[in-house]
Parts: sequence; C-alpha cells; structure tokens
Amino acid sequence: MKEIISGVVALLIGAGGAYFFQDSKIKQLEERIDALITGQVPAYGILSRVNRVELEKASSPFSCKLQDGGFPSFKGIIRYFWDFEYAYGIIVPPNYDWEVKDLGNGVGQVLAPSLQQLRPAKVEFRDFDEINEASGDRWERMYYDALKVAKEWVEYTGNFRLRADENLWSDSKVSLSNMLLPLVNQARKSANKSSFSALEVVFNGQPTSFDAKALSLPKECKSIPGMNN
Repeated sequence: MKEIISGVVALLIGAGGAYFFQDSKIKQLEERIDALITGQVPAYGILSRVNRVELEKASSPFSCKLQDGGFPSFKGIIRYFWDFEYAYGIIVPPNYDWEVKDLGNGVGQVLAPSLQQLRPAKVEFRDFDEINEASGDRWERMYYDALKVAKEWVEYTGNFRLRADENLWSDSKVSLSNMLLPLVNQARKSANKSSFSALEVVFNGQPTSFDAKALSLPKECKSIPGMNN
C-alpha cells in the first residue's frame, strides 16, 4: 500500500508540483496527498470540474382545452398544444467524492449524485385551436391561465417518470458508466491498479421499486390534486 501511495504521490508532484509551488499552494498539494493516504478516491480528471451532466432525453406532447365563462357569444374556448423535451441527469456538487468500490472480477461500482430532471418547465405553445374566439382581454387572461397549468403538467410528468420509468434509470446508468469508466481507469492506472472491465452505477436515492401510478391529466386545462408531489 505504501509503495502505491508513494508512486501516486510522485506522479502528483511530477505533474503538478511546479504549478503548486510556484503559486505558493503547498496546502492544496498536501490535501491531495492526505486524501491518498486516507484512501479517498482521487479526482477523476474532468469530473472534478463538471457540474451538470445530461444522460437521457425524452420529449412529451401535451394539449388541453380552456373555457372562459361569460355570455355564449363572448365565451372563449381555446385548445392549447405544446411539447416539452426533458433532460435527465445529475448535478455534481463542488468537491463531490466519487466513491468507487472494487467488486472483484474486474467490476467496479460508483455512487453518483441523484438522478433528476434538469430542465426548467419553460412552456411555449406550438399551436392554438380557437373553438370559440375570445374577445377583448379575455384571450390574454386565458393564455396566462393555460400557461400556468401547462407548467404544472410538465413538472408533474417529468417527476413522475423518475418514480415509475425503470428504463429511464437503467439507460441513464449505462450512459454515465460509459462516461466514467475511462476516467476511473485512468486514475487507477496512475495508482498502479488494474483497470475495470465494467463499472456499475448506483444513483443516490434511486427507487427500490417502480410501481408508482400516474395521475390522469384531464382534457380541460385544470390543475389536479397532487400535481406537484
């Protein structure tokens, strides 16, 4: 173990020693050496600078009909259509510890930050169907009412997939594994350790089952109970 640590420390000093000492950052070098001595995982290249990583994308179409009251001749009835492209991935906290375990037989395991939907619910209607044209400022009021509901629907659907879509999780694991494996092996090579042939990904807080039931989105542009849960 001491020989491995010494070898890695020598690599660190050889590759970055001049930079650290020239800039009077001896403490940073000492921290990296301490991390190696205490068995912490070394920084995996670009991962130490990564913040948001998109792993999977999915697009969903939406539509709903909104009716604004009033006398029949002034009643506005409009159907709104919109799409939203979800991006699922991870947000890596500063100085995140990429904990990698050696499971044996050339297989490693890494604990990753929680999988989440990364894109804000920014809705743009792609089409309108005015069944009964709204008059005056009614059209504008209806637009903003529908927009509020559309954002709620987008947020609910995106979060529901995280609770119910097992394929989303498995595909995201494959994507992240393909990204991490060469970086992890590069770090292991620097530490004179054998490379992994496969790397399992475990997301922090991943569901133990995927039997969540979806709430049925109504045809009308209305909020429904539990929309933001």
